[in-house]
Amino acid sequence: MESYELSYKSTIQGVISPGKLSNLKGVSVKVLFFWLNIVEVVHGGDEMQFSVGIASANFPIDNFYESSQCGCGFDCNRLNGFAASI
Repeated sequence: MESYELSYKSTIQGVISPGKLSNLKGVSVKVLFFWLNIVEVVHGGDEMQFSVGIASANFPIDNFYESSQCGCGFDCNRLNGFAASI
């Protein structure tokens, strides 16, 4: 998988609906030398589609099973920086 640099503001806003985050504000991706705002994320089948308005990119859902930042993914249960088991 290609790697992209992301930037998050301290407050992220958007509309949550089944399989979709829309009207996103506060999340940007670096493409070449430019920072573009991610405005929508759609989950469809085995892919996640990220839109910057004029263009979008699809990625396999299994790329998101584990976070490169914290080592957890969709089933992450963390408490005070430590993994918590339930």
